[in-house]
Amino acid sequence: GSKDSVFAVRYMTPLIHCSTFDGCPLSLTDAFNRAFRALKEERPGHEFTVRENLSFICFSLHERYAHEIDLGETGLDPDSRRIQIMLEYIHQHYCENLDLTQIARSADIGNRECLRCFKRSIQNSPMQYLLKYRTTQGAALLLQDPGSSVSEIAAMCGFNSASNFSQMFKRFFKCTPREYRREHGR
Repeated sequence: GSKDSVFAVRYMTPLIHCSTFDGCPLSLTDAFNRAFRALKEERPGHEFTVRENLSFICFSLHERYAHEIDLGETGLDPDSRRIQIMLEYIHQHYCENLDLTQIARSADIGNRECLRCFKRSIQNSPMQYLLKYRTTQGAALLLQDPGSSVSEIAAMCGFNSASNFSQMFKRFFKCTPREYRREHGR
């Protein structure tokens, strides 16, 4: 659903902002495996199975952290707030020619603090995150828009050339964009 849906407002947003939810071992592997299998097999109605199992996982996590959420411990630490702002900025502007300074400015911090914040929070640099995000968006577009060429999709995702896109794609997906489209397309 959307960010304004009852699921987001009542369950997901409080869980995401819960300070004790920063990391937790996932003991719900059966539900995750059922969702993954359904997604992989793509039988008729598989979307219902995926949604049912992911909803079960989300609700179980919400129940597990309900006490902390009810206590109002949803304040984000400074790094989490900054990362949230910078990731949102990247997600909104990934197709543009972004640099480190623009990403850092979105959270009102300097370049060095931006690098440290990313390293502490997601163990990756902002530019590496941006490349991976662009590439995953490109993968989605390859399947959603089969009429567009690899060059067109590369440009839509902020890559300056199809070869650069293909190189990053192979790095993250272990195949070329064309192979990915052929294997996963319908």
